[in-house]
Amino acid sequence: MTATYRKFGNPTNRGRPIPVDDIDRATLLQLELTPVDIPPYIEQRLHSIPADKLLNQEFTRVIENILGSVARAGTERIGVYSERISLSFVDLLRLFGELWGKQEGRCNLCNGLIVPGEENPLLKMSADRIDSAIKIYDGTNVHLTHVGCNLAKNAASIDDWQDFLDVVRGSSADSL
Repeated sequence: MTATYRKFGNPTNRGRPIPVDDIDRATLLQLELTPVDIPPYIEQRLHSIPADKLLNQEFTRVIENILGSVARAGTERIGVYSERISLSFVDLLRLFGELWGKQEGRCNLCNGLIVPGEENPLLKMSADRIDSAIKIYDGTNVHLTHVGCNLAKNAASIDDWQDFLDVVRGSSADSL
């Protein structure tokens, strides 16, 4: 049963049916099943993992970048890494799933589609802190963006970003 058993460790399979390899089918069919009650707080987390593997990979890449920034915060380099605070991996994964649905898979800065698995590094998914002065990545201060939009916005306010975007798109009264 080793081929199928390994699939249980993959977080993207939690709470979802797992395909049984033919080699394990006979053994599994002979097992006696015991119902288990899942507490509501765990049930909520299980259903927040996206089924789309590319989307899950993108979320994982962005979360690992955030957690890396948080881990480096305050350590020395030529300067000092900025302080950062974050939710846990699982809570960020749930948050990103909610944001993805709320934003309908679009960059919250330019409204362009974010395509999971995108090769262009500027069009990959990024998590932007809405107010860069606030150092926490949480549901009140994060939205999903393109990497390029996040880099261009930098520490600007959303209003300043919108002014910039209007000029770039040629829709600003000042650009006419």
